[in-house]
Amino acid sequence: MENKNLSISEKVRNLFLLKNERYKCTLAADCHYAPKSLVITNCLRHIKDAHHDSYNILQLGKQLLPDNDVNRNRKKRARVDDEYATVRVSKQRLMGGILKMFTVHGVAFRGMSWEGFREIIDPLLDAFHLTINEHNIVQHIKNISGTIDTVIREELKDKLVSIKFDTTSKMNRSVLAVSAQYYKELKLERRSLGWDFIPEIRQGADSRKKILIEFAEESLEKFPEESLMEFLEEFLVEFQEELFGEFLDRFMDEFVQEFLEEFLDKLLEE
Repeated sequence: MENKNLSISEKVRNLFLLKNERYKCTLAADCHYAPKSLVITNCLRHIKDAHHDSYNILQLGKQLLPDNDVNRNRKKRARVDDEYATVRVSKQRLMGGILKMFTVHGVAFRGMSWEGFREIIDPLLDAFHLTINEHNIVQHIKNISGTIDTVIREELKDKLVSIKFDTTSKMNRSVLAVSAQYYKELKLERRSLGWDFIPEIRQGADSRKKILIEFAEESLEKFPEESLMEFLEEFLVEFQEELFGEFLDRFMDEFVQEFLEEFLDKLLEE
């Protein structure tokens, strides 16, 4: 089979030789990259970063610019001296990048309080007279939620998607999050569908279940029409115990297990 007819995964796999329980990169004699397991995405990233020319010749992705062109483009984007860098960035691009971290890449809202993150974004926010913090980031996201829903729907269309329920607890407060995961060009992508605080115990188990089921249903509405139900009807009944048995044990208490079981049963009955 000619190399051009191979998939990217096959091309990458052929470039690593199993030796002494490690997969050694064969692209250069002095390359010491030798992971214990052959994870295609990690190996592809290594080739892209360490073997620039080979990445282009083997057509493992979008053609990379030569090193001198990359440096030239960087000079166009930023002016750097010994102490400062002057960077051209619009208000829209800054806001979009910050919001994307929380709505697309799954960063927790507390990330807005991370010292390192604030050191990067505060000078940019000050330049545009903007105030964004852990408390008002939610309102900014609500303002663009309609657009985000449309983007997520389009991304998940016609893809094999796994649904993930996560919970976490801190200082007597618990949160349930629903996300979708799928592969895109050999890379695992995760999209946050929604999250909410789990109601306190004093509201009663039935009340808590009702609130959480409504929240989960709203989150899963981002899926293309009927694709979720088709998946559940075809696969979930047979593999429900296998798929959910292990990770249900990791949830914080028996209540969340009961909620998920009731939620799944409700979906299957519709």
